[in-house]
Amino acid sequence: MQKHCWIGNAENRRLLVEMWSGYVNWMRREKAENGWLIHQLNSHNCNKVFDAALGDGCDSIRLIKAGFCVTSNDVDRLFILKAVENAIKHKVQLKITNLDWRELNKKIPPQSFDAVLCLGNSFTCLFDLKSQIKAITQFHSITKNGGILLIDERNYQHILDNRRKILSGQLVSTGEPLYCGKNVHSRPIEIKKSRSNGNSWTREQKRERMLSATRSKKVS
Repeated sequence: MQKHCWIGNAENRRLLVEMWSGYVNWMRREKAENGWLIHQLNSHNCNKVFDAALGDGCDSIRLIKAGFCVTSNDVDRLFILKAVENAIKHKVQLKITNLDWRELNKKIPPQSFDAVLCLGNSFTCLFDLKSQIKAITQFHSITKNGGILLIDERNYQHILDNRRKILSGQLVSTGEPLYCGKNVHSRPIEIKKSRSNGNSWTREQKRERMLSATRSKKVS
């Protein structure tokens, strides 16, 4: 098995994109999820969906095949190319945008979507709180009144609390329901508390600021 440390150089980015489908394993992931995502969208009467983090197309393609009207966004050219390749295999057509989450209103009118999805732990690609608040505000802006915003994120507090066990291999991910591949695995080689915090604000202060970005109207 080849081992790679995911440093942000071009070759490792290319390898990451090529390995991603094997890491996720679309079929096993869909089975493990047991219809959760589609149920959430249907239960809130969502049709128009903005997939903020297209990746290799896993979620967008599945939702299009299920009958949803999906706009798919990514800023990584290699992932976009891989998603288009996968869409051709599945005989669907992607509607793709290439927008910075912090500036969505420059191209997307307010209240354009019933649902905004930011899945795959993608939101944490924004390291600083200021950028995260800008993105949340933009997601809120393009979501219709009564629409939904779904963001998934690893439990970083759990990771910090158990970093010694994780780094020593005593505590490992089950691989479900998100990363279900059997041939591609990952584990952290370093866990820094300072990198996770991003700044000196307390968790309560961060939560208050994030909530304040969406208080102007109710998004269920």
